[in-house]
Amino acid sequence: MVQLLYKLKIRSTDSSEVLLKVIKNPVTQYFPAGAHKFGTSVTGELVNINEFAEPLPDEPVVFAVGAHAHGPAHADWVEKTLALSQYGCSASVILGRIMNAFEAKWNIL
Repeated sequence: MVQLLYKLKIRSTDSSEVLLKVIKNPVTQYFPAGAHKFGTSVTGELVNINEFAEPLPDEPVVFAVGAHAHGPAHADWVEKTLALSQYGCSASVILGRIMNAFEAKWNIL
């Protein structure tokens, strides 16, 4: 991660492929056209993410995930804020729940 802070990107050790890089604002310029944009917060609308993801059309979806246990991820482009648990959870737990729901939706084993 130090490499990301200093060089604003992380390259693969065995090739010149860029694995991660810092992008400039506004981040919305990188979103696919027509993407549905959701935020996460313990104070959002409580949903079962599996039931929420299943009926979504096969269109791009963007999630703003922050420190769920510390409040909402503030992003002015969010259309709807969801709570994936009634308890405060770490961002890694919320990301895991989102990934699992879409894996189930798309039958990824």
